Amino acid sequence: MSKERIAIYPFSRECNVFSDYYDMISENYCIVEAASPLVWRITGKVLKTSEGEITIKKSPSEFEKKADTLLIPDFAIGKTAENGLINEIFKYMPKVKKIMYYGSLSYEGKQKLIDKAEELKIEFADFRDYSHEHNVDFDVMIEYCDVPVVAIAGVWENTNKFQAALAVNQALTKKGYKVLQIGSRGYAELFGAVPFPAFMLDPCVSEFNKPLMFSSYIKALAEKNKPDIIIVCIPGSMQMMNESFPNGSGVLQYTVFQALKPDYVLICSMYEPNPDIYNGLMKNLCMYRYGVELDAINMSRLCFDANTSTELLELYTISADDDMMKEALAKADKCEALLTDVTVEGQGEVIVESIIRKLSEESAI
Repeated sequence: MSKERIAIYPFSRECNVFSDYYDMISENYCIVEAASPLVWRITGKVLKTSEGEITIKKSPSEFEKKADTLLIPDFAIGKTAENGLINEIFKYMPKVKKIMYYGSLSYEGKQKLIDKAEELKIEFADFRDYSHEHNVDFDVMIEYCDVPVVAIAGVWENTNKFQAALAVNQALTKKGYKVLQIGSRGYAELFGAVPFPAFMLDPCVSEFNKPLMFSSYIKALAEKNKPDIIIVCIPGSMQMMNESFPNGSGVLQYTVFQALKPDYVLICSMYEPNPDIYNGLMKNLCMYRYGVELDAINMSRLCFDANTSTELLELYTISADDDMMKEALAKADKCEALLTDVTVEGQGEVIVESIIRKLSEESAI
């Protein structure tokens, strides 16, 4: 069976999962090219794929290998830069048969791509379109499944939730467990996971029904796939930064936690210089806002630059360096919950040992 050959543009740091976990990508797909805007400073980086190594180009016009599909991932970009990015995509579109759209362009920008695809007679698969019907049968009661559930949520966007889910999935699979992974990114299906259900993100679906629909959805998947364990990775952020940056205010996370009874909760945080203090704050947030018990924290390098964000009136982040991360993670023994960084090799196995230990203790009670 021939594989669908995929080129990725614009390739951001969040897309590193395509290289870090290339061996988990479905055998139906193969990544053959990738390009990234120069200002993102990752051009020239070497990526691993199932067909060998490739180098991130600065433009799709530099692609040498033939691709069937252009994958447009989610990304954050300003309006001015968006126009330049669209022009780059326009130049490359005649060379592919399909567009897989997971992006976050403005309505006008996305419509330009749709119109161009129609003009070129190529398929435009919009994975951010929530307007279709959601055929989910649900009861008036929440239905919990009897399969252990690992829930992964993030304090903020881009805190390595998807990487954490893949790391745990990979480590569990190596131990012989059958894993069902759900979400959080739209392209999760390329890694053999189930995308987060669209009805949970659809503003037209009643918030009253969403917990009922989600619990029925999870139970149906469990009955169909018969996994040993389920990983649910929740998109978005658990709390607002402040009044200027609400970012959903944790509504989606609250809804999911009401629909599930997670056996293990992993929270992905921003960089914290004092994780021992932060650990206690997160424990209270999980218990008193969401009604779940905190088991582990995965600390990312993401830092919120308050001064610059206030000055620019938009969210501005920076990245913690190796020394900052090393100093913070050294305080792990002072934390009640497990503190880890899944970007470090072997940490997926550490989390899995913690999961198995907790599940074993609960089954013995």
